[in-house]
Amino acid sequence: MLEVSFQSKFSNEKNYVFDVLFNEILGLEYLVTYHQTPNYQIKSGNKIITINDVFFAELDENVNYYNNYNLIPEKIKYLESELCSENDIPILYGDVAFDIDLDNALIGADIIASVFFMLSRWEEIACVSKDKHNRPDENEMLAVKFDFYHRPIVNEYVEFLWNVFNKIGFKLTRKNKQTDFYLTHDVDFFSKYSTVGNYVKSAGGEIIKRRSFSRFRKLTSGYCAYLFKNQKDPFDTFDYLMNIAETKSIKARFYFIPAIRKGKDVHYSILQNNVKNQMSAIAERGHYIGIHPSLKTYNNEKLFKAELDLIKSVCTNNIDEGRQHFLMFENPLTWQIWDEYGMRIDSTIGFNSHAGFRAGICQEYSIFDVVLREKLKLKERPLILMDIGLRRQCNNQEEFLCESKKLIDVTRKYSGDFVMLWHNSNINYLEWDNWGKIYEKIVDYF
Repeated sequence: MLEVSFQSKFSNEKNYVFDVLFNEILGLEYLVTYHQTPNYQIKSGNKIITINDVFFAELDENVNYYNNYNLIPEKIKYLESELCSENDIPILYGDVAFDIDLDNALIGADIIASVFFMLSRWEEIACVSKDKHNRPDENEMLAVKFDFYHRPIVNEYVEFLWNVFNKIGFKLTRKNKQTDFYLTHDVDFFSKYSTVGNYVKSAGGEIIKRRSFSRFRKLTSGYCAYLFKNQKDPFDTFDYLMNIAETKSIKARFYFIPAIRKGKDVHYSILQNNVKNQMSAIAERGHYIGIHPSLKTYNNEKLFKAELDLIKSVCTNNIDEGRQHFLMFENPLTWQIWDEYGMRIDSTIGFNSHAGFRAGICQEYSIFDVVLREKLKLKERPLILMDIGLRRQCNNQEEFLCESKKLIDVTRKYSGDFVMLWHNSNINYLEWDNWGKIYEKIVDYF
């Protein structure tokens, strides 16, 4: 069994990191002890790996680190070694010194603090810059600023440590994990032509707001085909999405908005008969239904509970996973709310305008509450690719498909969980015309 030792200050945070790295990812047994020296030691027999403790060693345990912007690294170093899984590895804290012989290894990088920084998302508290929806500004996130958001650096740290273990002769067996693929669909819009009012509102938007008569003509043509030719509503892609998932033996996940009342961000009610019937049909085919709480629930416990109670009253299956609407997130309050009401999986942590690894990891992991300083029961299954987010980065469908495949390849390399969000309304309608074929090619690449 491995023995891990470190200073007792910030022991909750440090124990959390080792639990994620060694228990959840590698599946290793280990024993924790404490010592006085500001470093981390990993021992197996007479062989010792020493990791620099730079971040926590210099902090006062009675002072909150998570709201101190000055503790966010101003620059990134890169460690180059044949033991890295890539050509190099980004180092957030510490230095790039690395020495290794037959029995000892000395790592200058503070890997533990770097992992904690990425997984806990405490930078999103410390950085007060917000976008127009009051979400953390992606462009101010360290991974985006230094262009490593397309790399799951936590998984890279794990592989580096594993290679060090093997190099100095630790005799260990790691957990065998396969790559898992999650097809998720946030149902922001249930239908396009459900009422005459919806059509009139959309038509007005095309003419008055966008000044696009070509879009108006296409909208009107589609509406007439829906009314008089029995053509399906363009947002009614549920059977199509389930069929595609089933070609890969994947259970699709549909996250519905159970809003108490309609608003600017809510365009249907789960109490409508057609919505309830569709949810039942999804469940009957063995696919999943989750919650997609409305815009203002991310920091409103009472409203979140009301919406959770509503969707549970409609669905017979267990509702224990989902994603916040608009990817709204306030750390750690949003996670606290989800944890308090028994949710098992959140999948909100992803990018709005990029595609990649916001938490620096490509697999499900336990959440740490930096305010309460404890691990929650709730787990995060990070969102890697969102249709809208990646499209904002790409000039055309070919580039979109290429970037999607790169993310899949990276996730597969680390035996991770590839989580993709493709909205049911973005298959074959107006600016998403013919994007269904791209979706099919991405899934086929699995």
